[in-house]
Amino acid sequence: MVLLGRLLLMLALAGALGTGYTHIWMTRGRPAGRLLRNAHAAMMVGLIGAFTVLEVALVTNDFSVKFVAEHHRSTTPLLFTLTGAWAGLEGSLLLWATVIGGYLFVVAHRVARTTRDNGSIDRLGAAATVVMSSIAAFFIGLVLFVSPTFVQVADRTDGFGANPLLQDNVLMAIHPPLLYLGYVGFMVPFSFAVAALYLRERGPRWVLRTQNWAVVAWSFLSAGIVIGGWWSYEVLGWGGYWAWDPVENASFLPWLVGTAYLHSAVMQARRGLLPAWSVGLVLSTFIFTLLGAFLARSGVIASVHAFSGSSLGPVLLAYLVIVVISVGWLFVTRMRDVVAGPPLESFASKEGAFLLNNLLLAVFAVVVLIGTAYPIVVEALTNDRISVGRPFFDRFAVVISLVLLVAMLVGVAAPHHHATLRQVWGTLRFPAQTGLGAAAVAIVAFHLRAPYVIVVLCLAVTIAANAAKELVNATLQRRDHRGATLALVGALRSKPGFWGGQLAHTGLAVLALGITASSNLAERSTVTLQPGASTTASGYTITYLGPTARQSSTFTARGAELRFDRAGMSKILRPEFHQYPNQVQPVGVPDIWTTPRGDDAYVALLQLDERGATVHIYRYPWIMLVWIGGLLMASGGAFGLVLRRMRSTSDRAGLVAALGINEPALETDAASE
Repeated sequence: MVLLGRLLLMLALAGALGTGYTHIWMTRGRPAGRLLRNAHAAMMVGLIGAFTVLEVALVTNDFSVKFVAEHHRSTTPLLFTLTGAWAGLEGSLLLWATVIGGYLFVVAHRVARTTRDNGSIDRLGAAATVVMSSIAAFFIGLVLFVSPTFVQVADRTDGFGANPLLQDNVLMAIHPPLLYLGYVGFMVPFSFAVAALYLRERGPRWVLRTQNWAVVAWSFLSAGIVIGGWWSYEVLGWGGYWAWDPVENASFLPWLVGTAYLHSAVMQARRGLLPAWSVGLVLSTFIFTLLGAFLARSGVIASVHAFSGSSLGPVLLAYLVIVVISVGWLFVTRMRDVVAGPPLESFASKEGAFLLNNLLLAVFAVVVLIGTAYPIVVEALTNDRISVGRPFFDRFAVVISLVLLVAMLVGVAAPHHHATLRQVWGTLRFPAQTGLGAAAVAIVAFHLRAPYVIVVLCLAVTIAANAAKELVNATLQRRDHRGATLALVGALRSKPGFWGGQLAHTGLAVLALGITASSNLAERSTVTLQPGASTTASGYTITYLGPTARQSSTFTARGAELRFDRAGMSKILRPEFHQYPNQVQPVGVPDIWTTPRGDDAYVALLQLDERGATVHIYRYPWIMLVWIGGLLMASGGAFGLVLRRMRSTSDRAGLVAALGINEPALETDAASE
């Protein structure tokens, strides 16, 4: 297994280097030979093969492979055996390299096809492929030489097992792959931006070629962050989902600047505006993904999300510094070519709102970066440990998020070129009245008194109502004898990017409401109960029914059985301690009850003995909106891409069959667009 895995990785490394060499010649107008033209396929075969070898070693309990011996036990269920491939540092790097290879393979294949179809070499695509090949070669080199995935050890009867926190929840099966797909996906627009700078190419061509890639990467990253927060909430037992942990922040930074880049890309693609913003933001996004890789894998920070330290840290840091210096020099020296574009006509316009959105996201990113990096820098220079607490981040996050929601509304409502207050209010009057009405109902009928929650509720309902109004108006404008269904489909297909953005904006508004409500309206308490005793805490009547014990294939559990009663509803909750082999400390696992009202009763075991149980109890109103809003936001990008695909003629037959409409009607509708 070890020898086969290393041979496949060597093939992958040779393929990555061959792909880069091939496309260097292509940038000079000279195509390479047939053998090298297939180098990207050889790279992909090597990477997929190596990852498959690792999975086979895990499934077959091959403990002669060091990674398997350190991160797997024979009693581990199949699902967590398979996901164990990224439960350790070396396996996660192999997954990272495989994802890089997948993106590179697709781009290299498309560049070759474009060159073949057009009869001339695609120099921009070739130069971007060279950049991607260098990135792929670096990470493949890491899993071969610096932090090798395949190392032979003396065979043993069983392994140590993965981190217990990675064995209890199915969300960890999908959270890391989604994050990696998002992180690595921004490599594509990054590489095209670097290629455009290197070739001194003016105009938005590189943006147009990578918009879909950026949307895909952003959607994966958004989903990965949301699901990671959900996992933290359900598994870690501290009663929250976001702690401003350095590794959490490292995933949030590329999301912030990547979101800003998506908005800049729209302005540059459609109107040629903000070209320097587009380049600077996409370069920063990829640099922040490298920073995240360094923080999670270097050992410079202690985090539940980080891997233990290794020799990888200095290598990743050196690579990060080289990338920053290289792209920084390229950006500065090519600045004159990048900034060519029409000036902004007025800040009071849709373009001005987009610029304000970018400024706010950039400021937010700077705040998060300072709060994350400052303790690390201080410790490196003085050996003193300090921490930047949650209040620092929350103070800025609240203000910036509120202004962002307002800017988001104005950006949708304001016309291009120049906007007046009358125009904006004319567009937003009905949605704003709806939002104010919802806030009034919450105050009067539900006795809501938290100011922040009221403000965010008003803004969230206004954003959702504005999106609904826009969709209704667009549908009504197209409605005729062919019916409402075709009119709705035509409206969606006519502006796929816009409607994908509207879904993402609505999801973000719902997410903001869930965060604000669950944090400002939360009730927390700690109680100690003897068997059979009852108490009232956090709005629930809690009865301790008695201790529990059970044995699974991977752990021994002991816990407490509690009955929660509230407003005629009742639920049995069983928080537990899980004791794993080869682990000194047991792992606390909370239990959660989501009521029909949308509240969560969250209980975590603090202490358990023969005298009674001590538990933390939390009540989180509306917290389901966090997960619903987050997934809606992430799906906005996918929704826009699906609508764009529906516009293509290749999907016309499938659309006709799905909707049960006749072909001539669809052709007429398409022609009217």
